[in-house]
Order: sequence, then C-alpha cells, then structure tokens
Amino acid sequence: MLKAGLVLLAVFAAAYFLEKREMDRRALPGAWLVAIVLAGGVTLVAGSVQGLAEAWRTKAAPETDPAQWQDGQRVRGGGVLRAAGRVSVAPFSGREALVLWYNATAPHWDEHNRQSRPSFRGIDVAPCYLETAGGRVALAGVPNLRLLSEEQFSGTEHLDRAANHLARADWSSAPETWSGALEEGDALVSGSPGSLPSNLINRLGREALGMEAGQAGAAEIRQRLAERNWLLRERILGPGAEVTAVGTFRANPPRVDVNYGPTSAQHSITPGAAAATASRDLSQTVIFILVLALLTAAAHWVVFSSGGAVYRGLLDRVVSR
Repeated sequence: MLKAGLVLLAVFAAAYFLEKREMDRRALPGAWLVAIVLAGGVTLVAGSVQGLAEAWRTKAAPETDPAQWQDGQRVRGGGVLRAAGRVSVAPFSGREALVLWYNATAPHWDEHNRQSRPSFRGIDVAPCYLETAGGRVALAGVPNLRLLSEEQFSGTEHLDRAANHLARADWSSAPETWSGALEEGDALVSGSPGSLPSNLINRLGREALGMEAGQAGAAEIRQRLAERNWLLRERILGPGAEVTAVGTFRANPPRVDVNYGPTSAQHSITPGAAAATASRDLSQTVIFILVLALLTAAAHWVVFSSGGAVYRGLLDRVVSR
C-alpha cells in the first residue's frame, strides 16, 4: 500500500512538472492551478490502472482458498449468510435481517437551517457466519452499508411497524443536522458487538413524534407519523442471502473481520456469488477508467488545443460574467 502511494506521488510530481512547463511555454494564465488539476487527472488514471489489475486478478480467482488463509490476510469468499444467534426484525418491512440499516426523515422548513429535519435511524448486525463450500466461517464487524440496495416504504402497514419500533426501542440522541455522511458514520463508531443495535433520533424527531419526555405510546406515535410525509428507507441482508465477503482473517478465534473504516475501506459484504461480483467489479472498473480517461483527455484538449486558444477563450467568457 505504501509503495503504491509513493509511486502515485511520483507520477503526480512528474505530471505536474510537465503540465506546468507546457502551460508556461504557451504563457497560459493560472498555470500552477490548472497544472494541479491536469496532473491530478493523470494520477487518478494511473491509480485506476492498478485497480484494474487487481479487479482482473480477482475475476480470475474470485475466492481465496480457505486452506491458505493466514492471520491478518485479506481474504475473499462467497457463500450464504446464516444466523449464529438472534435475528433482527427490520422496523419498516418486518423482514428478518442479519445486517440492517434504516432511516426515516420528514420535511421540516426552517428559514434559518433548511438542513434540519425530524429524523431517526439505526443499524444492527446480528451474529452470523458465512456458509461456504469449504465450511463455515464467522463474520465480525459492521460492513460498508452503502453497498446494500436501498428500499423505500410508505403506507399504513409500514407506518404501523415504524410506530411500534419507535415505542419499543432504546433511543440515543442524534445530531440535529441531517446528513447522509453522518448516517454512514454511525457504522464507524458502532462496530463493537456491545454497541449494537444502535438507534438514534434527533431533537426535531422527538418533538414531531411526541417523544420529548421519553417513550410514547405506539398509537400516539402512529398518529404523528401519519401527519407528515415521512420517507422510510431500509437496507437489509437476511438469513439465506447469497453474498461475497471481503475482510481480514483473524485466527483466534477464527473469523473474517468485515468491519468498514478508514483503514479497512476494502472490507465489504455484497449481495451475489463470488464469481458474479468479481465480474461486476471488473466491468465497473473498466467503465470508470474509460470515463476518467476521456475526461482527462478532454481537459488536456481544452487547455492545449490550438496553442491554448480554446482555454483562453473559455477563461475570457468566465471572467466576463
């Protein structure tokens, strides 16, 4: 990882030197800033090629041989999720879940802070294991929840379930400002088994649902939910789901750590068999590189075409506005 980072840093430095030299040679304005952007594009393309090589290797060998797993090694395997204890119940759909993320928000127009809105949300990861062709392996940690498909719900049945969940669950305070980044950040600070399930509600949510003084009855909450246009969303992996797990193998006790965080960004649990997800990842990587390369080439054409005439004309139009 460190070696790859140093290589990309060297690529960026060399690209920046060449880009700025060519812009200075043409006496183009804003050379240092534009050179950074162009060099950044070149570096991203170079880094993506490394990702392409890895995706190609993964497609050729979608699963890591369990017989060769070593402590601390990143491994990849496919199988079926099975419960190893309790099973969660999703608050809106009522389905069984081993990995659960949910979120509910209602409109709230505030002249001073339009980002604030009533909301409640939560995550849970029940004890589970991956049943593979080579045997069972326990899974530990909170995976990247964004990789799960999202479903939205509305209607009487779902509001009833939401009201019952609100009345029965233990709630902690959430930040006032709604943010998708904050929602995903909940998983990063809730990865220990003792902290799950995690249910968060903000002050506006308590006020909108009549829960300022603490818990409230399901009937009252159900009435409050019906008064606003609440958006209910879930992401779920249930028992029996076929998935691909990527994580770090821990030998004592034997388990695959799929916990997602800044130092484990490649950890994941994604729906689908190992071969299918490997093929999908390769296709997505190829498309991403092609788009990125085309954008980088277009940026270079704008800056250097006709001795910089296109770039000067575009800059003049922007400045004249």
